[in-house]
Amino acid sequence: MILLAYCLTCLPAQAADHKTLKIAFGLGRPPFVYEESGTWRGFELDVMKAAMRELGYEVDHHHLPNARLYIALSDASFAAAVAVQPEPGDKSCYSKQTISEYVNVAISKSNRHVVLNRVHDLSKYSVAAWQKAHRNLGREFEALYGPNAEGPHLERYTELGDQAAQVRQFWLNRFDVLLIDRTIFGWYRHQLRNSLPTGESVEIHPIFPGRANYHVVFRDCGLRNQFDLILAKMKADGRYRAAIDRYLR
Repeated sequence: MILLAYCLTCLPAQAADHKTLKIAFGLGRPPFVYEESGTWRGFELDVMKAAMRELGYEVDHHHLPNARLYIALSDASFAAAVAVQPEPGDKSCYSKQTISEYVNVAISKSNRHVVLNRVHDLSKYSVAAWQKAHRNLGREFEALYGPNAEGPHLERYTELGDQAAQVRQFWLNRFDVLLIDRTIFGWYRHQLRNSLPTGESVEIHPIFPGRANYHVVFRDCGLRNQFDLILAKMKADGRYRAAIDRYLR
């Protein structure tokens, strides 16, 4: 993300002239961010709109596949990108506050009798994940499936930019193991219940370490600092939690 490092002290002209910030969001990750009947929703979008409004800005939201979020600020018209993780050595203006947290797990259908005691056991099965999953799932996973990985198991591994497609293919038995955040999986399981056999028994394999924390990267570090203060206040007064709960009822 070296491209993000330049021109970090200026906002796009659009933001200055119209008090509107063009911000990049992901897609297909409900309830974090998703499209429903032509309208974009999700608590990441709600939280960003609320925080920016408090700072005097409206949000012009654009939705990109996960891989493109990491290079969004190479386009000078974008003021920020939401739900990204800092890379080693990257000096861009990442928020110190997290915008969202993911609990990533491996999921299999019980009737497939998948046995996963550690990450390396994934190599025995066909596996699907999201784009650039190696950034989030620990060193053992990166060694197994990252950019420098080698081996025949890679022929049974796929990454998809749209997690809706990922979950549908899981229920259609296109692969053995689905790697996904538990909240996103539960959302899609409920939403797809009338069109796919989502009532089948599944196994949750908690083989990955900790939680994956996601941040907002800004072009302007001063705006980042203001955003951090607002988001910390929203977490303290309950507005952040309320934004999440709205989608989990």
